[in-house]
Amino acid sequence: PQFVGQEFWVNVQVGEAGRPVNDLFGVSFVLNYTNTEVIDALEVESATGELAFGSDVVAYSDIDDPNGQVSVGISRKAGAGGFDGYGVVARIKFKFLSNAADGQAVDLTLSNVSAKDPTGASIALAPVSAQVAAKAGILVWPGDTDNNGIVDQGDILPIGLYWHSTGPARAEASSSWKAQAATLWSPEAATYADADGNGIIDQEEILVIGLNWHKTHTGGTAKPVVDIFDPSIDHSKHLTQYRMMYKALRNSPETEGAVELKRILAQLIELALPKEEGLCQNFPNPFNASTQIKYQLAEPAHIKLTVYDLRGREVRALVDESKEAGFYTVIWDGKDNTGRAVGSGIYFCRMAKGDFVGTKRMLLVR
Repeated sequence: PQFVGQEFWVNVQVGEAGRPVNDLFGVSFVLNYTNTEVIDALEVESATGELAFGSDVVAYSDIDDPNGQVSVGISRKAGAGGFDGYGVVARIKFKFLSNAADGQAVDLTLSNVSAKDPTGASIALAPVSAQVAAKAGILVWPGDTDNNGIVDQGDILPIGLYWHSTGPARAEASSSWKAQAATLWSPEAATYADADGNGIIDQEEILVIGLNWHKTHTGGTAKPVVDIFDPSIDHSKHLTQYRMMYKALRNSPETEGAVELKRILAQLIELALPKEEGLCQNFPNPFNASTQIKYQLAEPAHIKLTVYDLRGREVRALVDESKEAGFYTVIWDGKDNTGRAVGSGIYFCRMAKGDFVGTKRMLLVR
């Protein structure tokens, strides 16, 4: 079976072990394939030294995808002599399209087969048929979380984007650099972000990126590489994730990838940090049962976040502790310090940090 959306090669071979061909100078054929609505022929490879005829050949190919036919002709050049033995003479690249059903089969047959020796005499060949089936799912290369063909700094961002997303774990998950079959998540892009294949996206993915740093593969998509330092990216949304990934790397081996990732993550953390202190307006406002209050710190500090009534009396101490720089959210449930629900009215939320003081007006409606 071949995964939907992934490219694969079909080899056309002459002879086999125990049944070689003798003095083969040239061969031509048409490869026919069924169900053209779910499969595309993409490329023919025939003039290469890896194949039986070698690279010093004359080759022709034509893909007629609507009719499901690939025409191929390969011949050695004059004076080169014939080929004895067996081996692949051409390879055709195919891809199952996204509309292919799981298990849907495509029949492959050869027709118009002609083989000649150096004198032009015919050589009898007996064509065989084959079948290939589609398999739902995709192939994942551990660490290439954006599936662009290389493990690099761009693979940090998808972890943040799909943080704590869950999906089917890979059946044979490992960190080894090899293609691994994966069941599709929703959205599909999250499937690649699960670098270690355990079914949840978290800080452990960064270790796999470090392990496979700068490794490449040819099965990636053609989408542009993400520039993680693009000014349009709001890194503040991923500050917590960046910090957790950085901490996960502390105990990892000091490989080139781990060292480089820690350097990059330190830069991203710096970009994600607030540039100044601030207290945001609560939401919702007015509110009934509870309201959300957000604030930010540009540097580590002791912070006090307190709710007062119109007379300036303390109603609720929400925060009174030291915090590291970052973005924070606290919920006020409309109760005082004793746990008693307060009445409708206007209240003030006051943030105090050193010489910074911020105040927001809140309206509670019972």
